[in-house]
Amino acid sequence: MVHDLSVSDVSRWIGVHPGTFRKWLHQGTVPSAAFQEKAEQFFRIPKSVLFADCALKQESR
Repeated sequence: MVHDLSVSDVSRWIGVHPGTFRKWLHQGTVPSAAFQEKAEQFFRIPKSVLFADCALKQESR
């Protein structure tokens, strides 16, 4: 789990609008592969872990 996250800072670093990044966080939306890679680099956490909840949510549909 990530704490004390600045949505604006992360958004700028990966090159997306802060509202888009918030949507990924709050709605469990999976971003494109390119943005998954950037998020993985930013957090230094494998994308399979970062987006695990999103993947589980999609599988249950």
